[in-house]
Amino acid sequence: MDIMLSDTLQERLINSADKKLPFILFAEPNSNLVHLYIQQSDTLFQPDQIEEDGFVMAPFDDKEQIWFLPFSKSEYVSETLDLEPLKTIPVQRKGTKEAQQQHQELVSKGIQFIQKAKAEKIVLAREEKIELETWNPVVVAHRLLALYPSAFRFMWYHPLEGWWCGATPETLIETQGKRFFTMALAGTRAYYGEEPRWRTKERNEQQFVTDTILDEISSLCQTIRVSKTYTQPAGSVAHLRTDIKGNMLPTTTLNDMARAIHPTPAICGTPTEIAKQFILKEEHFERKFYAGFLGIVEKKNKSRMYVNLRSMRVNDNFASLFVGGGITYDSNPQEEWIETCNKTHTMLQVIQPLIK
Repeated sequence: MDIMLSDTLQERLINSADKKLPFILFAEPNSNLVHLYIQQSDTLFQPDQIEEDGFVMAPFDDKEQIWFLPFSKSEYVSETLDLEPLKTIPVQRKGTKEAQQQHQELVSKGIQFIQKAKAEKIVLAREEKIELETWNPVVVAHRLLALYPSAFRFMWYHPLEGWWCGATPETLIETQGKRFFTMALAGTRAYYGEEPRWRTKERNEQQFVTDTILDEISSLCQTIRVSKTYTQPAGSVAHLRTDIKGNMLPTTTLNDMARAIHPTPAICGTPTEIAKQFILKEEHFERKFYAGFLGIVEKKNKSRMYVNLRSMRVNDNFASLFVGGGITYDSNPQEEWIETCNKTHTMLQVIQPLIK
């Protein structure tokens, strides 16, 4: 396979990991400009506030610390790549009966919890481990960048945590001065290039997200404008999306907005705290950075945070793919299992040449 990353970029990626230096490689949605920041020590920075330029990795559970890579303490390399679209190759993988049963039992438990009027929606996820022949960050970086040009694509490494990679379609918050932009993204259907037939379930699920975000940010903003809901393709699936933008109050910060919006009902549920506690207690894996948020702080430019979806963690030649779906009172456990299988295709395409 032809690798379009330059020799310089390939060498920096490999050398940084060999030296156990944290780094972040990323490309913005619809951009071929690739940024690489290599921290010049293995120090773990965990700021309480997001106050300087750098890259943020925030976990799902807001009681855990944010990890931070300061740009002022990093070497910077950038390149504009000629990223020709890659052909997707079907990866035939059937989840085991045990995995299916485990997830469907979890979903059933969530439905019962909701039907007792203890919550309106809970987003339940699972981990799928894939054994790799070898781990090749250069191949994965190239495929990640080329396969999903409309997503925020990233490869993050820290010696204390390992590798995280992803191609997320969802913006958590963008700010420039006092202007802000966010989105409500929820509801999932398989996508074959045509408008999906959206059901009431998905439309209700998406409306939950929109309403909750508006409730959370209303006291932090001067003005808010809301778009019509439309379809957002994301690889082999599509979602319903509503755009929300406006102006923050003079006293409101990026940190205030990020903390108010995250975790959204799209990756947690409603009411937020009840759904979150159910997730932390009942799911069969630790989310860590999955369904957290990540992104770039640039005080003199536009700061932008993304929800960490369509992502995976790699350690010891095993890729852990994380996929989930929103559960409501009328959800069907078997349909929810199928939805998670559809969502694995995004990261399976990225690691396809490396799968054992």
